This record gives sequence, structure tokens and C-alpha cells, in this order.
Amino acid sequence: MGLVSCAILFAAQVAAQDPRATTDTAFRMAQTVQTTAAGQALQQIALRLALKADGLEDLSLERRDLTERLALLRADETLDAATRRARLQELDTALIVNTRALERNFGGYRDIIAPEPLSLDDVQALLRPGEALIQMHQGAKVLTLWLITNDH
Repeated sequence: MGLVSCAILFAAQVAAQDPRATTDTAFRMAQTVQTTAAGQALQQIALRLALKADGLEDLSLERRDLTERLALLRADETLDAATRRARLQELDTALIVNTRALERNFGGYRDIIAPEPLSLDDVQALLRPGEALIQMHQGAKVLTLWLITNDH
């Protein structure tokens, strides 16, 4: 069982002691670890559009290119270990420089790339009467579901 699944299971087991706080913690943890490839793609699109509006699209394109090069390098089995390490170090350094430039020039960078997870209260405040949010977290052995309405 993964660490997050274990933590969520623990949260469920101790929920009787402080059900709201424990459920809220588990809900936030699940949001943090559930970034899918589709979610990452949406983050990159949002970042690129926001940066384009601020005249900083080149930084977004550079980040995309560096990320793609990194993925290709990791998949390349023809390189010897020393060459792979050296190229990975170069790309990691370039990504760090790019990230610092993004953070320095675009204040909303972290909000798009790594948003803070919403609390149960945050979600409830956003929902109108009759609306609900269903959040799922699939662990190795446990599926956890949250059904949240504006009043429950």
C-alpha cells in the first residue's frame, strides 16, 4: 500500500475522533497526489496562456521543450551512464534557471503549477445548492470517495 493510501486509510480509521478535520486532511492529500498527465497538460496550457498575456510565452515554450527533452533522454537506452548523467544534469540546471525566471517574472506561476489543495470548507463555499463534487482517490487496495455538497 502506498504512503498516501496508507495515510488516507489511517485518516478514515481515526475519523471517529475528529471526523471533519481528519476527512479534510485526507481530502487535501488526495488532491495533492492526483496530478495526471491530462492535469499536467492543462496546467501547461494555462501557464502558456497566462504567460502569453504577459508577454512571457518564450519562458513557457522553453520549459515545455526542456521537459520534452528530459523525457526523451530518460527513455534513451543507448547512452552510457556517464553521458546520461551529464545530460540530465544540464537539463535539470536549465529547468531550475527557467523555473526561477518564471517565478521572478510571473507572480502567478506557483498558483498554476502547484496550486494549494482546497479544503472541504473551500469546496462547500464554491458549490451552489443542488451541486455536488465527487472526488476519488484510488490506492493500491482502497478506493476513497468524497461526495461534497454546499451543506454536507
